[in-house]
Amino acid sequence: MAPAAASALEPRAARRRVRWIVGAGLCLVAMVGVAVGESPVAVAMWAALLGLAGVYVDRVLELERRALAVRIRRELGAVQGGWEWSPDTGLTTVSADWLAMLGHDPTGDAPVTGFWDAVHPDDRERVLAARDACLRGETPTVEVEHRYAGALGTDRWLLLRARVAERDPAGRPVRVVGSHHDIAERKAAEGRARDLARHLEAVLDAASDVGIVATDVDGRITLFNHAAELLYGYAEAEVVGRTPLAFHDLAQVEERVRELTDALGRPIGALEALTHGGPEARDWTQVRKDGSRFIGALVVRAIPADLGVRGYVGVVQDVTERRRQEQAVRLAASVYDVASEGMIVADANNRILAVNPAFTRITGYTPAEAIGQDPRFLGARRQGPLFWSQVWGQLRSRGSWQGEVWNRRKDGEVVSVWLSITTVRRPDGSPERFVGLLTDLSERKRSEDLLWEQANLDALTGLANRRALYDRLELDVRAVPYEGGSVYALVVDLDRFKELRDGLGHERADRILVEIGRRVAAGLPPTATAARLNGDEFCVVVPHVAEREEIELLARRMLGSIVQPVMVDGHAAYVSASIGIAAYPDDATDADELLKHADQAMYLSKKAGRARHGFFVHGLQRVTQVRMGLASDLHGALAGGQFSVWYQPIVDLRTGQCHRAEALLRWHHPHRGMVSPKDFVPLLEETGLIDEVSDWVLDQASACADRWSSRIGADFVVAVNRSPVRFHEGQGWADRVRAAGRRPELVTVEITEGMLLQEDPRVLERLHALREAGMRVCIDDFVTGYSSLAYLRRFPVDTLKIDQAFVRTLPGEPSDRVMVESILGMARKLGLGVVAEGVETVAQRDWLIAEGCAYGQGYLFARPMPQEEFEARFVEAAVQRG
Repeated sequence: MAPAAASALEPRAARRRVRWIVGAGLCLVAMVGVAVGESPVAVAMWAALLGLAGVYVDRVLELERRALAVRIRRELGAVQGGWEWSPDTGLTTVSADWLAMLGHDPTGDAPVTGFWDAVHPDDRERVLAARDACLRGETPTVEVEHRYAGALGTDRWLLLRARVAERDPAGRPVRVVGSHHDIAERKAAEGRARDLARHLEAVLDAASDVGIVATDVDGRITLFNHAAELLYGYAEAEVVGRTPLAFHDLAQVEERVRELTDALGRPIGALEALTHGGPEARDWTQVRKDGSRFIGALVVRAIPADLGVRGYVGVVQDVTERRRQEQAVRLAASVYDVASEGMIVADANNRILAVNPAFTRITGYTPAEAIGQDPRFLGARRQGPLFWSQVWGQLRSRGSWQGEVWNRRKDGEVVSVWLSITTVRRPDGSPERFVGLLTDLSERKRSEDLLWEQANLDALTGLANRRALYDRLELDVRAVPYEGGSVYALVVDLDRFKELRDGLGHERADRILVEIGRRVAAGLPPTATAARLNGDEFCVVVPHVAEREEIELLARRMLGSIVQPVMVDGHAAYVSASIGIAAYPDDATDADELLKHADQAMYLSKKAGRARHGFFVHGLQRVTQVRMGLASDLHGALAGGQFSVWYQPIVDLRTGQCHRAEALLRWHHPHRGMVSPKDFVPLLEETGLIDEVSDWVLDQASACADRWSSRIGADFVVAVNRSPVRFHEGQGWADRVRAAGRRPELVTVEITEGMLLQEDPRVLERLHALREAGMRVCIDDFVTGYSSLAYLRRFPVDTLKIDQAFVRTLPGEPSDRVMVESILGMARKLGLGVVAEGVETVAQRDWLIAEGCAYGQGYLFARPMPQEEFEARFVEAAVQRG
């Protein structure tokens, strides 16, 4: 209800006026009634008169009320929110600012009853009780806060102050004055403060793991929340008034006091030690009521006051487990950082979240380059989709996988790594993280490769060794029934390589072997295996061969490649080879027999003249047995008169005349007949009989040279081959010839080229001794070894004999033609004679004459023949020519 602008503030004066007016009216009516009697007309007149009297009274009262309200409002205007209330009539008059305060029209002046009805129902009983106590005189004044409904439609908080201003003679209150003050803003602030207090209280109660301890300025505990009770084991009542030192390890506090005293240069107390350092958390050893200890992270803040500090509040939390976990994390982080294994942490979508330094070392990728990527970017794509689908399948079913994979480093290098993947799952079992460990297998692979190479590869050439070749050959042989075709073994043995090694030395000879090994392996089918069996012997195994012609073509190509010059220290070395070939299953029943038969075929190729290839034929086992028998029979051959010396003419190519010959040893076995020198001369060297037999050949040849020279009246020179075996040992040949009374100048000593390259100074000494005695020196098979102009100039050499391997193809083979031309040109510049060996055709002779070659030897002129036949054909002819 909205109160009016004014009400009866002086009720007694108003009542007197009303009584006077009513009384006057009644007198007037009475007089009129007497005058007119009680007729109906009189009654109507009475009623009209009374109505006029009532209207008049109301008008008078209204005028009085308005005048009084104006006067009262003027009086109340001096009091803020002022009002006056009549207990008798219930009318209330309020000031203009009271009306404005509650949102009413300040000019309103309608009378109000029910002033107290606008008090909020929840506050009305309390307000009316205070009012009535004052009306009864129990309290001199009323002062109460309550809510009041105003025109704004909201409950306004007001402070009511009132007193009884007037009582009647009976002591009843007839006038009450008071005021209302707007306290809405204060109440709102108090409400906010209460809300904040309730919020803080809720926070304190909710901080179940954070103990809060407040103290006064002297450090005496004033607040101890529930979490602190649980943390320390004390009830709040037990600690209020005590200091927080009761919860501390005093030794630690004393140590802190000493540290701060030294640092600050002044003594400090224990409480200051706890609060020093500002609001940063510090770990302190805390002691519970039961004596147990924990690590508490303590933060202490001062509670400010207007003129200083009101007190302190500390917040403490048990971080024992956290510190243990942090230590474990630091330990894990240190392991993570220093581990030799690369570590990858990926999310459930397989995107990299973190990598460690070892990952960068292994892969070359920095964390910035790897994070966010799918780990598959490291893959070398050597494992296909099926492989990775199996990996993910095992991860899903077992939660882990490990195995070897190929990764590609940032620099492009493909490396082998051992990968271990573990799934970290959420509580619901779904994958949350994938943790991968990378172990670099490169070093281990290198070690394994090195061990494998040492076990399976030849250390010099890098080809397979005998063991690896045999393993491969076993597999190839076993596969024949399933895959068809034949397995061929080619044994390649270098011709006269021992002489070359003796001449060049091992280091240069090894370089030649490396190059020859490369040529042997070059151009082989992908399934073939090339190996070095021993010093100068190689082997090639070729499986799945359908036609024998394929292998024959391969052998020819290999021989052609081997005979090409090998450059060693700027000089050309020439090597030839003999190849023996056998096939499984045609020539052997197993791998062992296959290699043995190929080796026998190789021996047959050497016997046939070297620098060629030959296939195994059944019966070669007999050849091996024969060779062993020949080695035994050689021991009695010289004493038994089984040896003879045959001679082959060396012809002047321009004149066709013969003034030279080469002495050649022949063996007529009593049971086997004539044995080829290719079969028994190597046996003589192997058995050590070569020195004795060579001396015998020298005696026979020098005697013939003396006799033939005497008969024709001119020098007839005979060439005798000197084996390189122990050339520098034994009696000198010059001394032997002179001791026999013969002319040393009629003897030419033929030596191999490799002998000149021996580092033994006795070789040079022997050669000079031969030259000083008058003997001539010829290098046999020139260009089949290491041709060096420096060696030719250093040693006393008279003649070069071109090997028949180069003469045989003249004049058609361009490479051999160039080679012979070079030899002839070099010999002319050095003043050396040249003998072309193996001349068999007129075309070869004519080409050699045109190129300036002086002497030739070969079947075109004559084959080797016994001494008597040679004398009859060539010596007698020379005698006849005079």
